[in-house]
Amino acid sequence: MVSLALLLPLTAAPVPAQTSGPAVAGGSAVTQRQWNTHYRWVVALMSPDAGRAFCTGSLIARDWVLTAAHCVHNRAPDDIVVAVNSRRLRTAERIAVAGIHQHESHRQTGAINENDVALLRLASPAPDDITPVALASRAADETLTADRSRAYAAGWGRTDQNDPGSLSAALRHTRSTLRTRRFCQRQYDSEGLTIAGSMLCAGVWHDLGAVCNGDSGGPLVSRTDAGPVLIGTVMGGSDCGSTPPPAIFSRVSRFVDWIAARQGDTYVLNETFNDGELNIVPWTFRSGRDLTGWCCATEVPRRDGDTGDDGVGFLRLEAGVTDNVAVADLDPPQPLTNPRLVARLRHHPANQYYLPAIVLDLIDRNGDPMRLWVSLRRSTYGPDYDNQPENYDRPQITLAGPQGRIMRTYASEASSNAFDIWVVLRAVITSDNGRLSVGVAGPDGWDVNFRHDSLVGARLERVTFSGYGWWTGHYLDIDWVELSGSTQE
Repeated sequence: MVSLALLLPLTAAPVPAQTSGPAVAGGSAVTQRQWNTHYRWVVALMSPDAGRAFCTGSLIARDWVLTAAHCVHNRAPDDIVVAVNSRRLRTAERIAVAGIHQHESHRQTGAINENDVALLRLASPAPDDITPVALASRAADETLTADRSRAYAAGWGRTDQNDPGSLSAALRHTRSTLRTRRFCQRQYDSEGLTIAGSMLCAGVWHDLGAVCNGDSGGPLVSRTDAGPVLIGTVMGGSDCGSTPPPAIFSRVSRFVDWIAARQGDTYVLNETFNDGELNIVPWTFRSGRDLTGWCCATEVPRRDGDTGDDGVGFLRLEAGVTDNVAVADLDPPQPLTNPRLVARLRHHPANQYYLPAIVLDLIDRNGDPMRLWVSLRRSTYGPDYDNQPENYDRPQITLAGPQGRIMRTYASEASSNAFDIWVVLRAVITSDNGRLSVGVAGPDGWDVNFRHDSLVGARLERVTFSGYGWWTGHYLDIDWVELSGSTQE
């Protein structure tokens, strides 16, 4: 009979007031080559004064760690440091935690932790040569988690269930076999436990090892041609023996929307632009992929009731990860040495209260869906427009990356509401002339134009031009998009 104790959170407790989770009992130590190839994004959660990990986590962006909710329950950011960039804890870099996001619906039902996921926001980013692990999408989940598929778990937990002092100082891993939810449910029926659809289960591969205390929050990964993909996080497990029942994992694909929402911190910049003067503003923002860059814009005053002279705004993002969104200040766009995403939205307002938006539904290099949303919005006119300059248009530019959002607000008593945003996508075009140009005209003079010029080597899955009831949708199929690159000198 399976004991309820087998599914208790597998956190370790080598020091007082330290919660811990399962560890890889048995298994094998990760070699330096394996670390470099498969596991550099695996991190350890430690108390500031401890020498061993109480839980494990996965770096999913340079400043975000995914782990188990029960690992951080009743903990403050100051109670945790994250050890990164080494398979051995004594040589790892330690980074403070700036914030904790525990899933709002996390709860323990019997021996099962439901919605057992949490995010840690790091006080400073991990080294930029560490590539965060990719998250399994809902679309890819069915294939990656098929019955009897092979997966790998890793952690710094106990190597011996009966020895609290056996917490590993070096990362260990074990090979596992994924099993169906039905199979897993049968193993735990006698205990009255329910294996929910947001869970995965995997058994050990022969006698190589099992997750054990100290591994909670750690990764269950599928190895693909494109690299490791995080399909689960350690939630509960077994008695760490050589033939335990399947261990329980949170199914990552069920939480990607929650993760994206928590990572989408929004930063708003407000400023006034002088007539025709170029303004350059440095900024940093957080999204699903850590991005930094600068923004500049020039605007000219609006003339009484006139549409005003065209102004131009540029938004540039430079990413540290190969599949990031990158927006460049190229007008006209220049050839790129590598595939890169960039965009342009043009409008000529004519007393419209709402500006159109462009929504780009993309897929990244791993086949996961991504969304880039560029929109413009302006305030409504006051009842006495000519005498109320404070009601002049205040266009907003909002750029939302795959897992986050940045908002930039242009505000001035006399600001132009005509400007351009460029997004250039280097892509494979299947049209006869090798050039794709789409123009959409809204009512009363609105004009939106999205162009691809000399585009090679990427795929844009869908482009949607949308508005407020009266806008027409247009869908374009290209190959795929890799969201990174640089301009030619």
